[in-house]
Amino acid sequence: MYYGFNMLYIFSYYGDAPKNVNERELDFIASQGFNFIRIPMDYRFWTDGFNYLNPNEKVFEKIDGYAEACNKRGLHVSLNLHRAPGYCVNRNDIERHNLWRDAEALEAFVFLWEKFSERYKGRRNMSFDLLNEPPSVGKFGFDKDVHQKVMRAAIKAIRAIDPEREIVLNGIDCGGTAIPELSDTGAVHSGRGCAPFQVSHNQATWCGDMKWVTPEYPGIMAGEKWDREAILESVTKNRNLAALIEFEKREIRHLEESQQGKQNLLGVLKGVKGKKFSELHGDVKGLLSGMLDWDEKSGFAPLMQGLARDLEHIKSDLVEHKKTLEAYEAVKNSDVPAMIKKARAEGKSRNEVVAMLLKIEPKNQHKTVGMLVEAGLTPIEAILKASEAKEKK
Repeated sequence: MYYGFNMLYIFSYYGDAPKNVNERELDFIASQGFNFIRIPMDYRFWTDGFNYLNPNEKVFEKIDGYAEACNKRGLHVSLNLHRAPGYCVNRNDIERHNLWRDAEALEAFVFLWEKFSERYKGRRNMSFDLLNEPPSVGKFGFDKDVHQKVMRAAIKAIRAIDPEREIVLNGIDCGGTAIPELSDTGAVHSGRGCAPFQVSHNQATWCGDMKWVTPEYPGIMAGEKWDREAILESVTKNRNLAALIEFEKREIRHLEESQQGKQNLLGVLKGVKGKKFSELHGDVKGLLSGMLDWDEKSGFAPLMQGLARDLEHIKSDLVEHKKTLEAYEAVKNSDVPAMIKKARAEGKSRNEVVAMLLKIEPKNQHKTVGMLVEAGLTPIEAILKASEAKEKK
């Protein structure tokens, strides 16, 4: 688990040079047990005008220094394009090109990540956070398809150079909405915990004409009620069923590959006659002892049976969750959302809303889970609640 801070050394360009590292600051951060530094970057620091493909190497050397200063203190460093060619969540209007529509911006975006991949190939304790807070669908010509196209192009370019590099993808809607459509990339999903905004960003200079109120928590801020339940609903609403299903598909692929690989290995070992496991060659022994359960009498049988059981359980879960997803889509088009909205307007708490929904059709578990997800529960929370209700009936 990583805990740490953004460091604004090279965050927003106003004609000045990148900042120097504050060594005492990093010493203090490391001494307090933190282990992570994110460095949001503005491409204009190393770019002359919009000449994207000819960066100033002297500025890259400055970034080398940031990484070195962090790593030597045991701090993981995450490089992030906060302003990329053609897009920034702040003042996007000053960009000449559009990352979501223009080939020039896409070429420049991929080019930069290729440059960083070449520069830091094999470097440990570093990740690439590709783009800060992509926009909402419909804004700046953005949609999920073009987002996939841009992110996959950059990931492909990075992995061609540095296959093991850890890659981070921000959710869309400024980080607030999950992106299960990119779950197969193996990238880390980065979300945002900004709610309530009146607290997390109060008086922030970059928020334009935002009307600020004195934060009161729990309480009403800018017309919205905020308490623990409201925050929980806010941060869980996008942990959706589609993402859960994509995760299970990956688990099935992993188990199938694992099962086949170990079955192939078992075939090799059957050729080693008259030897006990403990007498096998050291390298093989080391490999197997880390990978496989071994029983002197029955060999690898328990392992293979266990893998088969795991695979069947997850495949069964996948079928159930697909049914739940279908039920959830039906719930969204029913009177349930209006019912939930009305209950909240009447001042009912999250727990009271959940209790109300559990009484509707307790025997129809798929529909119940769908209703609870619509009410803001995570899929896992909803499944557990619905199971308990069904058992009580």
